[in-house]
Amino acid sequence: MNQSTDETELGRGAVLDADFKEIMHNSDILSWMLRCNIDEVMGMDIEDIKACLTLGDGGKTVCGRPTEYISPENGSIVTDTVFDVRVPNSDGKVSVIVNVEGQGDRNPGYSLRKRMEYYMGRMVAAQKGVEFSGNDYDKLRKCYSIWCIMDPKVEDENTVTRHRMTPENVFGPPNRKMETMDTFNIIVVNVGKYSESLPDVSAFPAVLFSPMKNKTRLTELGDRFNIHPDNKLMKKLREMTTLDRQRYNSGFRDGKNVGFTEGKDVGFTEGKDVGFTEGKAYQAVQTSADLILQIIRNTGKTVEEVFAEYSFSTEYRPEIESEVRKRLSQS
Repeated sequence: MNQSTDETELGRGAVLDADFKEIMHNSDILSWMLRCNIDEVMGMDIEDIKACLTLGDGGKTVCGRPTEYISPENGSIVTDTVFDVRVPNSDGKVSVIVNVEGQGDRNPGYSLRKRMEYYMGRMVAAQKGVEFSGNDYDKLRKCYSIWCIMDPKVEDENTVTRHRMTPENVFGPPNRKMETMDTFNIIVVNVGKYSESLPDVSAFPAVLFSPMKNKTRLTELGDRFNIHPDNKLMKKLREMTTLDRQRYNSGFRDGKNVGFTEGKDVGFTEGKDVGFTEGKAYQAVQTSADLILQIIRNTGKTVEEVFAEYSFSTEYRPEIESEVRKRLSQS
């Protein structure tokens, strides 16, 4: 029986979710992700970070916490992965909770940032009755939620942004000491093309999740990060970078129509044509340039090949091509 397009998409999504979870449970990979992003282990030796985790399978994998957060009032949410990280220090141990999410679609039809905040709120609220009881709020554990965005906007590629609560002096002496509330930490990792010149915080997700030849990925993982993946892990990484690009391509999937209303329509017919309406020339050029750059990034095609394969509006083609080449020269 032939599968519908929606069923195919659901199947791809399930594969990607399963692959990402398995990849993040690898002790070498998770340790590097933590080393690059959370304060408590930043810059530590990888083997020392592994000692802060609950390991299984002879140290190859990390045992995680339950990923479902259940609330009688608000229902349940299911996260990708959640881990305990217990770091020795002079006071005994600092214990933090780390959630790592893989996100392929940057435009899921709602505010992704609001979803990140909601997940973080549930992670913190779920600690009452588990990590502490009553009013013993001093036992509230610091939380991190790391989101790997696989298909970010071109201008966001290879960037990392951290969101946390910081004090602002509204009234009082300007130099007075103010305590930072550090429980909430959301880190957005935008995956881009790999380059040797990138710092580890951007290079590591790039070498994992950006399209590249298997030989190159193996070499960079081994030489730079001392990670030597087996065939099974390499297959998962390959699936992440190929299926993900098939599923998400700058907001249009498998030739489905994408529309922006109020004079900003960008319509794809038969998976190819692009049209612009109501004189929104500048916005049309920018939108098309975004799409073309994503196609180039995801497929390795040249500008000429993209224009030959996709039928863009001839009215704005010179402007679109000029914008694409300008951005390419700046990258």
